[in-house]
Amino acid sequence: MEDPMPATPAAAASASASSGGSSYEHLLAQMTELQAELQRAAMALTAATREKDNLRVNFDAVKAELFKTKAKYDGARREALDALEAKIEGERNTEILVGKWKGAYDEILRSYEELQAKYAPQDLELLRIQVANELEGPHQAALAALRGEAEAHERGEAE
Repeated sequence: MEDPMPATPAAAASASASSGGSSYEHLLAQMTELQAELQRAAMALTAATREKDNLRVNFDAVKAELFKTKAKYDGARREALDALEAKIEGERNTEILVGKWKGAYDEILRSYEELQAKYAPQDLELLRIQVANELEGPHQAALAALRGEAEAHERGEAE
C-alpha cells in the first residue's frame, strides 16, 4: 500500500514518476483534500480569532467594571471608617459631657446636703417652738383666766 503523503518532495516526485497517471490523480485528490483542510483550518483560525477578540472585549469590560467596583468599594469603606470614627468621637464627647454633668450634679448635691445639714436643725427647732407657742398660747390664756378666777374667788372668801 502506498503512503498517502510522501515524506519529502523528492519522494513525491519519484512516486509520481513511477506510478504515472494514477499518482497524478492521487496527488490532485490529495491536494484538493489538503486545500479543503487548509480552508477549514483558516476558517477555524478566523473563528478562534473572532472569539479571542470577543473574549478580549469582554475581558476589558470586566476589568473596567472591576476597577469601578473597587473604586466604589474603596469609597464605601472610607465612608464607613469615617462614620465609625465619628461615632467613636461622638461617644467620647458624650462620655465627657456626662462626666461634666455628673460632676456638676455631685457638686450641687453636696451643696444641698451641706445647706440641709446647716439649716435643717434650726428649721426643726423653729418649727417645734412655733408648734409649742401655738399650743401653749391658748392653754396659757385659759390657765391665766382660771388663776384669775381662783384669785377672785379666794379674795371673795377672804373678805
